[in-house]
Amino acid sequence: MRWQPAHAGLRRCCSSRSRTERGFCGSTSSGNAGTTSGGFAFACTANDHSYDANLFLYRDWIATVAEGDLGASGCGGIPPVDTAGTVATAVTGDLGSIRPFALESVGVAPGTSELRVALMGSEAAGVDFDLYVRSGAAPAPDAFDCSGIGSGQYAFCRVANPSAGSWFLRAERVRGEGVFQLVATTVGGAASICGNDLREPGEKCDGSDTGTCTTGCDASCDCVVCSQTDLDVPEIIVAPRLFVQATIGDGTGTYTAVDPASAGVTIELIDATHAVPIVIPARDPHWILVNPRRGKYRWHGGPGSPVKKLEFRIRKKAPTEWAIRLQGRNLPGASALDYQSLVVRVRLGTRCAERRFHSESQPAFPRR
Repeated sequence: MRWQPAHAGLRRCCSSRSRTERGFCGSTSSGNAGTTSGGFAFACTANDHSYDANLFLYRDWIATVAEGDLGASGCGGIPPVDTAGTVATAVTGDLGSIRPFALESVGVAPGTSELRVALMGSEAAGVDFDLYVRSGAAPAPDAFDCSGIGSGQYAFCRVANPSAGSWFLRAERVRGEGVFQLVATTVGGAASICGNDLREPGEKCDGSDTGTCTTGCDASCDCVVCSQTDLDVPEIIVAPRLFVQATIGDGTGTYTAVDPASAGVTIELIDATHAVPIVIPARDPHWILVNPRRGKYRWHGGPGSPVKKLEFRIRKKAPTEWAIRLQGRNLPGASALDYQSLVVRVRLGTRCAERRFHSESQPAFPRR
């Protein structure tokens, strides 16, 4: 079985003189269907003399060996994919030195009898990808519920009676580079219900079960979409001293209508390989100034906290915008952040905005 579409592979080999003379090459000729069986070169490229199998000629043998599976709508008691009770989810991407692993997730309903995860990858020489699967948290080479770590780019995991909620899938590069595909299939289980705080098939998230949604979960069980235009960060430095000065808002006041102390605040510093979150829960007791009438809020971190102060203030000249000032020192993980790919994301209750930086050099420390 080839992962790439068979027609694409056959077209690449059609320069073979021996094949075109016979009239096969992925089509039919005189009622005969041909499929490529192999070739003389490792790669199926131009001028390779590959050889085919005549399916019409061997049809009786195929039917005998298949033992009644031909034309069947299912295998055993397992329903086919995309019928009631069986849901398949596929994702694709690239692995290489810049992106050595990819993390995805799927929802599993209560009563699911099986979770099947397949990893397929580029057939380029020397490619070796591994698979790790885990319930409830991101897997790693030393933390997983199931793994496929053999040599090569193919791996498979089968989990019987998986627990309900988010399952995380990690495709890991061992060596080589190229495209990969992850296919996760759930068999059986109850119907998905958005709003029950349990992620199920067809949902990106559900309440606090956010899966791989880094921005939070909305009421329709989809990832919160962050605005690319509502946040401005004119001054920032991340380590060793932390200083962020920003404004967040829009023309209608949807951000300033949110009370930071009651709704909670999350500020994330993210680059291509790291994420450093600063989370202040709703109604956190460290808000020392809460003045909705004047639009002023101030939060102080406790003893030993790397985040010392966070201020929200409605701008007098722009009453639909918050002015944000964040200060601290020695924030864990901040020293590893790369300014060239740095993103600042601010979540205020259910509202979210982010800003990507394209700095040519590390910014100077702002004036005090």
